[in-house]
This record gives sequence, C-alpha cells and structure tokens, in this order.
Amino acid sequence: MDQTQALRFAEQWVNAWNQHDLEAVLAHYTEDFSMTTPMIQKLTGDPAGTLQGKAAVGEYWRTALKNIPDLQFKIIAVTSGVDSVSIYYHSVMGKVAIETFFFNTEGKVYKALANYA
Repeated sequence: MDQTQALRFAEQWVNAWNQHDLEAVLAHYTEDFSMTTPMIQKLTGDPAGTLQGKAAVGEYWRTALKNIPDLQFKIIAVTSGVDSVSIYYHSVMGKVAIETFFFNTEGKVYKALANYA
C-alpha cells in the first residue's frame, strides 16, 4: 500500500467515526476480521483483548458510540507498509492511539491492532 492510499483510507476511516456512521466504519472490514485492543480488555474483561468477526466488533463499537456520544478522532500521522496502514491519532478519554490495519487482496481490513498512550 502506498502513502496516498494509506492517507485516503485514514481520512475515510476517521470521517466515518467522526460522523458516528458505524456502517461506514464497518464497510472497511472483512466479515471475519479480528480486533485487538486494550480497550476490549478493559471493557469486557477478556485478557486476550480480541474480538472476532464484524458482528461482535460492530456490537462492541455500537456500545462505545452510545457511551461516548462526543467521540471525535483527529489524525496526527499516517504510515504505510506492506498491505498495512498505521494511523496515529487523538482518540477518546484524552488518549492518543496508534492503530494498525492489515489488508487482504480485496483491500479490506482482516486484522486491526490498537495501542494507546
């Protein structure tokens, strides 16, 4: 993935979140994608911090949007790699995050990992 594609993805992803358009957010992902984040650990108590599948992650995110009605992300930087993109951004609760997305050959995210400071 080149930097232009990475920036386009990041802008679309952040805009969908900032509009609280969960369907637009989920459109970036495969049906069986996995999401790993310490937020899942914190909110579900699952030590693995991973949810599997669009339905499970979608429900988790739906709850998050309900609980954080003023959610707004702001991009700090975007990097591109081999079939991957990392977005460094201002997240929720005063945190900054780096989220890395891994893409399949159809351009959909099949795995995402989030780290917070």
